[in-house]
Amino acid sequence: MTIPLLILRLHAPYQAWGYGSRWDYRKTNSEPTKSGIVGLLSCALGYPVFDQRIEELSKQITVSIRVEHEGYISTDYHTILGPHLKSDGSYRNATVESWRYYLEDAIFLILISGSKPLLETLRNAISKPVWPYYLGRKCCIPSKPILLELTEAFSSVMEAIEKYPYAEETIKLRKNERKKASQKIRYIIEDPNGQKSQLDEIKPNKGRFYEPRYFTEGFIDAPKELLIEPSEESEPITPTLAESDRELKTQDPTYQQDSDRFYGWDEIDHPSQDPYQNSSEEN
Repeated sequence: MTIPLLILRLHAPYQAWGYGSRWDYRKTNSEPTKSGIVGLLSCALGYPVFDQRIEELSKQITVSIRVEHEGYISTDYHTILGPHLKSDGSYRNATVESWRYYLEDAIFLILISGSKPLLETLRNAISKPVWPYYLGRKCCIPSKPILLELTEAFSSVMEAIEKYPYAEETIKLRKNERKKASQKIRYIIEDPNGQKSQLDEIKPNKGRFYEPRYFTEGFIDAPKELLIEPSEESEPITPTLAESDRELKTQDPTYQQDSDRFYGWDEIDHPSQDPYQNSSEEN
């Protein structure tokens, strides 16, 4: 017995999937968040912010991911000058520094499961969106149309992850990494019984709080077309995600990553950046 799956592929020079970021440090998750994908679909459907239908959509679908190319991290440094409100009600001019992190050249296969009528509605909306959609931040425009197909060719999400064809861009990027390209492909399957979780289940509110979403994370062997032949081996000309991450941790102590997943403001290295550091409440 097969299941309906709406399949998308996300590829862009830059993607940014915010997770737990607050204040001046705008980090990115190492793969799309469910809230980000639901937001993308909501743009296509024309749902405004805080529309109850966004939460309903999030509950009606599951989002799974095959990480075809991990990409690597880059930082966009900003300074912002303007009036800032002080505690006494007055204003002062000040410069605010902001660090915004992006994924470069990442490619993700997105598998959305749900009822067939709902997936058909989503497919039609992505084909003719009400509002433009983007890959995380508004500056992150897809390199090509993201819709692949609505299919019933697979009996499970895992089968689709293992068998669905890879993008030509994935093959080129991984070949570019040469012998340092990973021999494994990471995947994430949304699963209520999963052993991992993150707070990216939509819960509309002005405070941007989210509910936990559970998933299973694992690896499959990279198919033959993604592997490097001995004759092709040479030094890579593009840093991998792990290499870029290590370099950032050396150069920027405010950058944090745990198991390739970014957590919130409470893990910023500098206590001076913690908005609750002076709170009398003990956890």
